[in-house]
Amino acid sequence: MDPANLPSFKLGWRNTYNTNEKFYAKPLVWTPPGATSEVVIMVSNQNIIRLIDGATGTLLKTRTLDPPFQSVDTNCGDIPNTVGITGTPWIDGTTNIMYLMSKGYKGGATGSGTINGIASKSS
Repeated sequence: MDPANLPSFKLGWRNTYNTNEKFYAKPLVWTPPGATSEVVIMVSNQNIIRLIDGATGTLLKTRTLDPPFQSVDTNCGDIPNTVGITGTPWIDGTTNIMYLMSKGYKGGATGSGTINGIASKSS
């Protein structure tokens, strides 16, 4: 961003999401092939992926993956409530496929003490 443009910068849009939903990953800005505008991809600790029109803030698509880990099942003391997607996804420019790491319970169970088929102890 050119510092000369900062005095004219203004917030274009602001969205509100779920209670306890956190965005640890950085928003990913992507222009799909053939598109005329950018898409902002946001992923959350609740395993929710959202595609947002970068110009208007309009929600274009959303997808919820498996229920996220409960923090108590992960021994992850620095992330409260749930641990779903915490890292920024990346897109392979040759295939336009997005890759990400998501933490969820096997078979959609929640708080079962079994994480992706590995027994764990809940505190």
